[in-house]
Amino acid sequence: MSVFCSRALDKGRKHFLVADEMYEEALELAKKADTERETLIADGVDLESSLKPFHGVPISLKDHVSYKGTLLTNGVGSTSTVRCQSTTIIVEQMLANGAIPFVKSNLPPLSTGFRADSPNWGKALNPWDVTRGPGGSSGGEGGLICSGCSPCGFGTDTGGSLRSPANSCGISSFLPTPERLS
Repeated sequence: MSVFCSRALDKGRKHFLVADEMYEEALELAKKADTERETLIADGVDLESSLKPFHGVPISLKDHVSYKGTLLTNGVGSTSTVRCQSTTIIVEQMLANGAIPFVKSNLPPLSTGFRADSPNWGKALNPWDVTRGPGGSSGGEGGLICSGCSPCGFGTDTGGSLRSPANSCGISSFLPTPERLS
């Protein structure tokens, strides 16, 4: 977790990919996950059957994905201090399965557009070539993942918002069957 937080703090900010940072909370949760794992090992418990599928895995979230207490600007300047009052179902499910959100990513205003450019967080840059963008609207996510700032992230896709950043950043994305996930 500390490596991903450090990379997002440095490279993520440098390329304007970051929207909100939850590093302290994430590091605390990672320490608890490590302690839990060490205790199970000391007790001789089988880790595969005892740990949750995403135990301790850092995840990034697109700015408009609700996670209680984090910023929820949806790329709009007038909402730059609005905090989520609840957590969306998909994030609750990931938390229940051991994942640890640590950063939220840049996106265009109202999640529309082919570039992740926000008046709040700046014009996102493609880590492979800073003269280009990482695509949109989940471009912040694409940039964080391709630059090694996040191992796994959540974006959204209505008209190519995952596929465009995946193509621009040289990563894979997965768009589930409609209505398969909340």
